[in-house]
Amino acid sequence: PVERDYIPGKSSARIWHEYKTYGNYLYTIADGGNNTFQIIDMSYLPDSVHVIHDTTSIFDSGHTLYIDGDRMYVASVSSPGIPYSSMNVYSLSNPENPVLLRRLDQDYPAISQVHDMFVVNDTVYASCGNAGLYIYRYDESSNQFLQLGSLTTYPDQGYNHSSFLSRDHTMLYMCDEVPAGMAVKVVDVTDLLSPTVVDTFYSNPGATAHNPYVIDDQLFIAYYQDGVYSYDISVPSAPVK
Repeated sequence: PVERDYIPGKSSARIWHEYKTYGNYLYTIADGGNNTFQIIDMSYLPDSVHVIHDTTSIFDSGHTLYIDGDRMYVASVSSPGIPYSSMNVYSLSNPENPVLLRRLDQDYPAISQVHDMFVVNDTVYASCGNAGLYIYRYDESSNQFLQLGSLTTYPDQGYNHSSFLSRDHTMLYMCDEVPAGMAVKVVDVTDLLSPTVVDTFYSNPGATAHNPYVIDDQLFIAYYQDGVYSYDISVPSAPVK
């Protein structure tokens, strides 16, 4: 890899960021105070990149983001003078100017936090920390979030950090971050109204799974202590290292 450009964040104290792309645009966020939401035009690469948005006018702080179609979902959002929101969805019809469509707390104020989410076809698998997993659908016609199902009690339960869906959309691989050493959960989501844990697995005892990613029939998991492991999920319900 060759570095072609470097875009600093506003706050030097924020050494962690999250990025997603949409067409030629890169969207970058960080959480905590004194931040900006940045939109970067990559269409001039490999020569250069152009920062086209670097303000707090849309929001200044977000923990994670996910792009599905022409919508951007952002978790744990705060903006100057605007109350904290557990999750927002924005339209990317104009990629240079995302427009807020709906806040989750407008429909479900009891959900105090969304830490991360996996989204496909407007169905949101929301990792809600100690509250567990909640599955929502953003309904464009009514401009509302609708709850489909939830998983609030499950084996080896902790702080629900993140998840990722199998290619056939039958299984969700779910990681709990706290306390240390929680197993990865394989959640059957063929019935969105009633998700069920069908298997759990570890890399090694005591290792904490942080983020799962699926590419085709492989599951990749980043661990705090164990680096990266890959699993064969050609049978989605039974990962094999």
